Amino acid sequence: MKEQILKQVALFASLPPDELKHLAEILHYREFSPGTVFIHESEIADHFFILIEGEIEVIKALGTTNERALGVDEAGSFIGEMGLIAQRPRSATIQAEAASVLYELNANAYETIKREHPALSQALLGYVIAVMTERLSFANRLIGVLQR
Repeated sequence: MKEQILKQVALFASLPPDELKHLAEILHYREFSPGTVFIHESEIADHFFILIEGEIEVIKALGTTNERALGVDEAGSFIGEMGLIAQRPRSATIQAEAASVLYELNANAYETIKREHPALSQALLGYVIAVMTERLSFANRLIGVLQR
């Protein structure tokens, strides 16, 4: 079942069956109710999530006068991957906007993937680079708009 769901995630669609099977075995099923905060800004990253169904909201400075919503992600999104891969503190808070089903990958499992499953590790790294490039481009456009 997990393998079929993972195959529908664009990043995993081209993985060989054995890589997909391994990934399915090490992911943990998680459910969150609307309003549940499951990643906190500034915490040390030790896992990331793949959103299977539902919606999550990305929030900066939650609970402060500077709080702002940065966006909403839907099924197929990765949440918290950059913090784990780059071993950096979380840059935002994440909360379930709707009832959500996610698969969780912890740091130990990620280290195993890096060592034993190079195709999967390369796919994850490629994804993170693409996301970082997209976010940097967005930030540059935003700065340009704000400077006018």
